[in-house]
Amino acid sequence: MPEAELHSLRLRLDAGRLSKAKRGELVHHVPTGLVRHPDGTVQFHPDQAVQARIRLVFAKFRELGSVAQVLRYFAKHALKLLRWQTSGLYAGEVQWKDPSASTLYCILKNPAYAGAFAYGRRVTDPARQLPGRPATGKIRQPPERWLALVKDVYPAYISWAEYEQNQARIEENRQKMAERLARRQAIRRGAAMLTGLVRCGICGHAMQVVYKERRYQYVCCVSQSKYAKPSCQYLPGDPIDAAVVQEFFRVLQPAEIDALERVSAEQAARHDELVRQFEQEVQRLDYAAKRAERQYNCVDPENRLIAATLEKRWEEALAELEQARQRLDQAKAQRPQPTALPAEMRAAFADVGRRLPEVWPQLSSEARKKLLRTLVTGVNLRRDTTSILQVRIVWRGGLVSELKVRVPVHSLRFSEREQQIVARLRELVDTIHDDASLAEQLNREGFFPCRGTRFTAQIVLKLRCRHRVWLGLGNLRNGSQPPGYTIAEMARLIDIDPSWIYRAIGRGRINIAKDIRYGCYLFPRTRSAIRSMKQLKRGQVLQASFRREHCDG
Repeated sequence: MPEAELHSLRLRLDAGRLSKAKRGELVHHVPTGLVRHPDGTVQFHPDQAVQARIRLVFAKFRELGSVAQVLRYFAKHALKLLRWQTSGLYAGEVQWKDPSASTLYCILKNPAYAGAFAYGRRVTDPARQLPGRPATGKIRQPPERWLALVKDVYPAYISWAEYEQNQARIEENRQKMAERLARRQAIRRGAAMLTGLVRCGICGHAMQVVYKERRYQYVCCVSQSKYAKPSCQYLPGDPIDAAVVQEFFRVLQPAEIDALERVSAEQAARHDELVRQFEQEVQRLDYAAKRAERQYNCVDPENRLIAATLEKRWEEALAELEQARQRLDQAKAQRPQPTALPAEMRAAFADVGRRLPEVWPQLSSEARKKLLRTLVTGVNLRRDTTSILQVRIVWRGGLVSELKVRVPVHSLRFSEREQQIVARLRELVDTIHDDASLAEQLNREGFFPCRGTRFTAQIVLKLRCRHRVWLGLGNLRNGSQPPGYTIAEMARLIDIDPSWIYRAIGRGRINIAKDIRYGCYLFPRTRSAIRSMKQLKRGQVLQASFRREHCDG
């Protein structure tokens, strides 16, 4: 019975605690930046430096959008974070410590900074609790499972709507990071403009960026990594990025705001905020140094051990104060001045859609990526059997643009596209009899090779040899029957060395032109032609003439 009564008492105590929590009257520790007075009221911390540092955390998260960026900002400018000690040697004091991600998360996730009282945010899991350590085994609960939540209980650093936006942004960043780690995404500082935005049009999975020396590709490796099958697509990145950027320029509407002045003013405002933080840091460290000096002056000089310790603390405080002053002086010296643009320059910046292509090459890679992501939310890629790539761009708001991009491929051999080119070549060789003219005609008709932008004479020659499309002397070497006698055949008919005919042509004794299609001299297949050549051989005539229509026979 006594054990049952103890259990009953525990239940009644828990019920009373929960009842007070639901009314927001339960007394527990408040976070750093808030102070509970003896009468039970909660107010802001009286130290303005503490309040300013807490507000700076929320302002920077609102501006930068991620805890990692806020942490880099604090570390870059040597700004410390604070912690109110509730127990231990320094209980009741504010400790200034180096910034850490865990401290930032504690500030951003605590609903007390939004003025809300929350109870039951963490519960004990017996399976995770260590024996003899009752404080272990705590797990966080989602907001919908908190035991009590009462708003407008404490003075608020931020509104409740902003707190919810912060939690949504933290969760979104967590999901993006998990997805990025799962995809093993490439380094974001690379040359690829569409990192994280490209998806495969065949399987629908996200495509990775693979860098190879001075080029990069968008590759879909899901089939290869999960099913040991060939990759869906591996596409060159340069033409895709260029096409998306050109489409971005096309849809960009003219801007009516002077972006440069706005950015300059924002930079100046952020710098002023940083200077104020440095000034408060100097005031805090100056007070700490003077306090260390007073402690050192009050100690008995004969007590060397304590005097040495206090002297060391005083020296450390003076060193920190000097560093803070140097940072403050450096920040004041580097203050950016707001830019005032003249009227002609303001008019030039007004038409951003027209001016941006001119400024684009001068921007950094990170700036170009951020500009693209202001409008582009996704890019879908699908290449057909030829080198034509279907690009589908999804813009913010749900609008979609589709365009076709020709990308170089390793080879078109055995493809339908190559068969069309070869069939057209077979038709053209009857009227065009040199590779350079064939290449120009193919380019005019819209054909293109696998890796180049235009056909050349060398590419046409390789293509003809591969598919046995003969031109000129190649027709003779492969057994084609020409419409007339060649020099070798004529030499056998009149029983003379072929070199004699070549010399006669060179001296003008034989008037004949090369055949355009076969690229050689062809005599008419007539008895009169043989008779004229025999008379020229015996010296009966001084010249033999063979007109072209006779050669065409």
